[in-house]
Amino acid sequence: MESVKETAVEWLIDQVVNLDWKNLQGEEKIKIFKQAKEMEKQQIMKAVDDGFEEGSKFPEDINLYDAEEYFNETYGGNK
Repeated sequence: MESVKETAVEWLIDQVVNLDWKNLQGEEKIKIFKQAKEMEKQQIMKAVDDGFEEGSKFPEDINLYDAEEYFNETYGGNK
């Protein structure tokens, strides 16, 4: 059984709660937010890959495409 993983939002909350947030510089805060966004992107892409892999077990012809392409089309890429 696979262990439960932390979501990007849970990780971000943990960072805000456990760091001395008010004393962090703007650059440090931005770096944390960017890391959380990248984690979210990776989690979404993994979910898409997992879904396509699971869906490909069915006999229908499924038009599979890259998870990053899905992410960029759905969420606008690197905003």
